[in-house]
Amino acid sequence: MFNISVIIPSHNRAGLLPRALDSVLAQSQPVAQIIVIDDGSTDHTAQLLAGRYPRVDYIRQPNRGVSAAKNAGLARARHEWLCLLDSDDSWRADKLEKQVQAPRRNPAFRFCHTDETQGLLTLSGRRLFAPKRRQSRRAERDLVIPNERQATPSGAVWGRTR
Repeated sequence: MFNISVIIPSHNRAGLLPRALDSVLAQSQPVAQIIVIDDGSTDHTAQLLAGRYPRVDYIRQPNRGVSAAKNAGLARARHEWLCLLDSDDSWRADKLEKQVQAPRRNPAFRFCHTDETQGLLTLSGRRLFAPKRRQSRRAERDLVIPNERQATPSGAVWGRTR
C-alpha cells in the first residue's frame, strides 16, 4: 500500500490552485494527504480551500519563500511516500498509479521521477508552448531517473528513509 502525502506550496495562486488540486484529487492512485502551504498570500486562497477543498490540510505561514513552504509541508506530512506539486502545475490522472509501479516491483527503489511534458500556460490555461512528447518506453526506464537527467519536484515521488 502506498500512502502518499502531496505538498503544494503556494503564494497568491488562488486562480491556479484548483487545477493543481483537481489533478491530485483525480488520481487513479488515491493520495492519503494533501497539504497546501500558503506562503503569505494576499489573495483568496484561504477562502477557496475552505469552500471547495475541505479535505486539504491548509497551513498558512508568513511569506518566507517557496523552499521554506516546501520544508513546512514536509514537516507536516504524515505518510511514508512524498510528492511535491507546484501550485501552477497539474498531473495526468494516472501519474501516481504508474509511478508507484517501479517501487512496488522493487521495494529498494525509494525515489522515482516521471517523464514530464513541460509547457508554458497563461493564467487562463491557454497553452503558449508545448514541446514534442518523447516516445514512450518501458515503464521502469521512464520512472527511474538516469544519471544524465534532471529531476524537477513536480515529477518526483520518494519514500522516507527506513
